Amino acid sequence: MGGVWAPKPSQGPHKQRECLPVAIILRERLKYALTGKECQQICMERCVKIDGKVDIATGKMSDIYKFEIGAMVMITRGHNTGRVGTLEHVEKHDGSFSIVTIKDRKGNTFATWQANVFVIGSGDHPQVTLPKGRGIKKTILQERAEAEARGDL
Repeated sequence: MGGVWAPKPSQGPHKQRECLPVAIILRERLKYALTGKECQQICMERCVKIDGKVDIATGKMSDIYKFEIGAMVMITRGHNTGRVGTLEHVEKHDGSFSIVTIKDRKGNTFATWQANVFVIGSGDHPQVTLPKGRGIKKTILQERAEAEARGDL
């Protein structure tokens, strides 16, 4: 995202610092809109539902995914951006950031701030299309071995 202006989230029942602007999701992640005005039009036409999943056939919400132990999550910010895993543990720190522990499909465990985590499904079933590699971070040696196997090096 470039420029001077940034969208401000409307908090609703959540705290302002825990909110993520819908415009950011529609523009940067899903690539459904190019401008803030297009994001507003998408929301006004009720093409998206917030805090739930929409059943395309009926147009009604069919499931809600909560931030709880065992939920499938994706890291949206920080050093682990793009990684996908299962929420294992949440450490609450009063007056500071809460730390969550996540385990990916290969068994690697890592920790990040709770604000960097976004729920994408329950158990091992993501409700969004995952990127190439399915959210598994590879080491430099693994990436090099795959490039040599493809003949890129």
